[in-house]
Amino acid sequence: MKTNREAKKQARSGMALLIATAMAAGALTGCGNSTSTKADTAESAATEETAKAETTSETTTEETTAESMETTVKEEDTAAATTEDDSDFATVVSDDETDKEPDPIEVTVKDLTFEVPGYYTYDTKNSSDTQWQYSYESGDTDGAILILSVQEDMTASVDEFRSMKESLADSMKDFLGTDMTVTSFKETEYLGMPGYAFDYEGSVEGYSATADVDLYLDDSSDVIYVFGLVIAGEPTRDVKSDYIQMMKNASWTDGAASGTESTTKEETTKESTKKTADDGKVSADVKKVLDSYESLMNDYCDFMVKYQSADSSDALAMLDDYYSILDEYTKAMDELNSLDTSTMSTADYEYYLDVTNRVSKRLLEVSGS
Repeated sequence: MKTNREAKKQARSGMALLIATAMAAGALTGCGNSTSTKADTAESAATEETAKAETTSETTTEETTAESMETTVKEEDTAAATTEDDSDFATVVSDDETDKEPDPIEVTVKDLTFEVPGYYTYDTKNSSDTQWQYSYESGDTDGAILILSVQEDMTASVDEFRSMKESLADSMKDFLGTDMTVTSFKETEYLGMPGYAFDYEGSVEGYSATADVDLYLDDSSDVIYVFGLVIAGEPTRDVKSDYIQMMKNASWTDGAASGTESTTKEETTKESTKKTADDGKVSADVKKVLDSYESLMNDYCDFMVKYQSADSSDALAMLDDYYSILDEYTKAMDELNSLDTSTMSTADYEYYLDVTNRVSKRLLEVSGS
């Protein structure tokens, strides 16, 4: 398409050609009416050609302008669409990467099935046919190690298992393979199995760390389950709460059950559905029982410290106080044992662990003084 300037230039060239032709015709035919008539005819023709050229110029200019405007609009629409698409795509990817929670990993340990949080990575080097180990890192020195293990051919009765507390605590220290010291322990029960919960403090490869280790005897299958969580530094994820939730949600595989309390998978699932809604608050009745229990155990520890430093006459005079505490202890333990940890909310269970761990730690301090 020609520009407006080119169209006008062409029109001017056309007019000059017509004028030159007419002048040449006049020179050849002479002057007079004939010349005048021919000149008029030439002038008329030149005028028509000029009009046509101007009309063509205007049409060409309008077409050129319209096409230019259409091209500009298309370019703007394309740029806007590209910008919008890029923005939407970036937003979608960002939202997807940020908000999507990794799917849990289903792991079956002998007769129990767990859902390991999806942010853990399977550690093939430290795993085996009877041990599943997972790791999570959120920094150079922050992270966690999750251990799920089963020890088979353990032909121990419940009474024998209950008498192995000290040896189990030492063996779990070796099991962790780290510089750890037991800070508290307590007898527990999980899915109908008797067990122990040990808490350790120390270091992992020179970094400050804590560890929770839980052992449970399934005497119907002659196995001992060992579950552990080692926490180094301050991980970004709340690995402790996720561990507790994973343990609460575990279930027996089809056809499997612990013979210790004749607990079937159906019964376990039924109990699991009774869990109260977890609104992040500790239930008033649970808190009352646990606070009463902790207060009494602190009184008992204070009494024992005083008793251990008393002479014989003072010790004899303290017997009445001892029997009074013993009576209160029986009542407190009955209330504590009435709490069903399998139906507790996460907040209740965490508070239960905090209180019993503090009490165990205080008892250890007193017994070592």
